[in-house]
Amino acid sequence: MSQSCKFSSGLELANLVVNSELLHRSWDAISDLEKRSCTHVPDLPLSVEYKECEHPGMGTIVAFACPSSVNVQQLERVGTDLVSADEIAGFFSMFDFVRTKVNPSFSVHKAAASLFSSHIHLLSLLKEKHGNSSPLIITGQSMGGSIASLFTLWLLGDIPTKATKRPLCVTFGSPLLVGTFLFCSERDGDSACFEEPRSVVQLMLAMSSELEEEQRQKRNLQNVDYGLILERLKHYNPVRKEYSPLHQSNINPLEAETMIQLEAIGVERLQGNQGNHMTTSLIANVASWTEDYLTQRRNIFDPTKKLNDIKIDMTYLEWYKKVSIEQGGYYDSYKLWRWKSRDEIKSRHEIMKRKRILTRYWRGIVDEAEQMPQKEGWAFRTRGLYAGTNYRRMVEPLDIAEYYGEGKKDYLTQGRPKHYRLLEQWLNEDKQPGTGNRNSRSKACSLTEDSCFWAHVEEATLCCNALKDGQSSLKDRETSRKRLVEFEQYAMDLINNYSVSVEVFLEQSSFMQWWNGYSELIDLIGGFLCQSPLRDFMKNKRYRNYA
Repeated sequence: MSQSCKFSSGLELANLVVNSELLHRSWDAISDLEKRSCTHVPDLPLSVEYKECEHPGMGTIVAFACPSSVNVQQLERVGTDLVSADEIAGFFSMFDFVRTKVNPSFSVHKAAASLFSSHIHLLSLLKEKHGNSSPLIITGQSMGGSIASLFTLWLLGDIPTKATKRPLCVTFGSPLLVGTFLFCSERDGDSACFEEPRSVVQLMLAMSSELEEEQRQKRNLQNVDYGLILERLKHYNPVRKEYSPLHQSNINPLEAETMIQLEAIGVERLQGNQGNHMTTSLIANVASWTEDYLTQRRNIFDPTKKLNDIKIDMTYLEWYKKVSIEQGGYYDSYKLWRWKSRDEIKSRHEIMKRKRILTRYWRGIVDEAEQMPQKEGWAFRTRGLYAGTNYRRMVEPLDIAEYYGEGKKDYLTQGRPKHYRLLEQWLNEDKQPGTGNRNSRSKACSLTEDSCFWAHVEEATLCCNALKDGQSSLKDRETSRKRLVEFEQYAMDLINNYSVSVEVFLEQSSFMQWWNGYSELIDLIGGFLCQSPLRDFMKNKRYRNYA
């Protein structure tokens, strides 16, 4: 492991949770609800009940329960296996936002999914009532905990990504999800928290390995007395044990902390009875998985952590944009590259190098964001999103220049990289509803807002060439005429909004070259197209005052 090892806060988090009254208040709500539900008749269908209560300083608690007298028989009928969400009608659409490109589907506990679906009307009313409640705690035990988890997930789907307050879900003895698990030692009353999924599963197996089969059957999750456990935790004085592995020179801090956590919950002691090798292996695995998990979490919370580093690369391109004005502008200078001296060639290679670094970085960021659940993808940090927009507007024109410089065509449909499309899509999704593309700019922007502007110019130039070519079919000529009309409207909209850079109107730019050829074509054919605002703007040279 690297020397820049991350630290887990499992012991501190466990102490905070135990002393916060959160678990105790949640369990009280569950207990009250289950006492009220214990009179149900076993032959009735498996049902879901809930209770709402208010606690000063803590907010609203919604507890879910399934009558315990029904669970055992009904679970045998429904089954305890997993089922794909796609197999349950209407279920998948409610949790569509959790899909990722890597995992387009997911599986859930079959009994919980069936229960949730069969009580959707009740849950919808509850969702409508508490969808905007803050703070909100949702809780449940066993199957009731599964319903609580699914209900919380459903609520999260409608909460704005920028919201700072979200519902908290606390469950006891429920089918596993990826979350924070509190483990405790029944003998000592100490506890620790773990989050990494593989670690959670391995620790559950380790803690149950010493129990006899008869004991495991008696102590299923439904029969665990969590109230007694919580009382023991409440009165436990969390003084760290004298045991400490920090004096060992061959162990890194994360492994040392993992050993302390395992000792706190009794796993290290139990495993020691079976041999030190098993203990060492478990510690190494948990520490390694935890480091990977913490690294991943840090990337999710701040996917733009290297933005300061790549600002240097952007500075090189900004410099090139300024010095390229005399060479026909940023786009055309790169496309034609008229500089011939050794220093100029060296500069070309430096710009290409910086462009590659930026593209590699943003492709990685976009790929990572795309693999997150959709809700997290939409939460792409504002700082990162707008930095990505600046990158797209600065670098994509250079990609377009290379593309058409090689004699290719149809960049928008055939050549545009995926990460540009997604950055543009996320920017549009991030805009406030109803604002559209309007802006209040009163002077030209420094970077043309549509990073594909030059691709539209190149395609318009190809359309002009097709109309001049006597070999083109009537159908192709009509298509070219239509596309030129569309381009005129597109270009004029950008001009009216001051959304293009002044370099567009430089004498040697591809846009001005297109206009010159287009003007000749109109005069030659005799006004085959109706008059347009763009033609009036260009013929009267109003672009000279465009700034």
